[in-house]
Amino acid sequence: MKLAGLGIALVLGVIMFANPIETVSDRRVLKSASGYQTVSMLDGGRTGLYYDAAEAIGILRPNAKRVVLLGLGGGEMLRAARRSLPHAELIGVELSAFTAALAKRVFRVEDFGVKVVVEDAATYIDRE
Repeated sequence: MKLAGLGIALVLGVIMFANPIETVSDRRVLKSASGYQTVSMLDGGRTGLYYDAAEAIGILRPNAKRVVLLGLGGGEMLRAARRSLPHAELIGVELSAFTAALAKRVFRVEDFGVKVVVEDAATYIDRE
């Protein structure tokens, strides 16, 4: 019975990762095993979700030169940070090369100046 459950989970995982991107109305979403990992507006605007709170970085640290996000996902937190810190260096550290590629290709994080680093977050912090 346990093997059958594992097989079903494996099939669902393959189906989900075969097409993890979904467009719903005016937004693009990156699905993960636990639900939506990233929600991004097609026009690049505010989502109305918790991602938008990252704009506060520019209020709390108006002279920030660099913002590092550990766990890039689709990069929506850095998109929000960019709105309040137009000249800061933005770095997204992502363990999954697959997710990093989606962030670049689908969510176009490089268009708003994100440098994508594919690396374990702990290793990145130790190195920096």
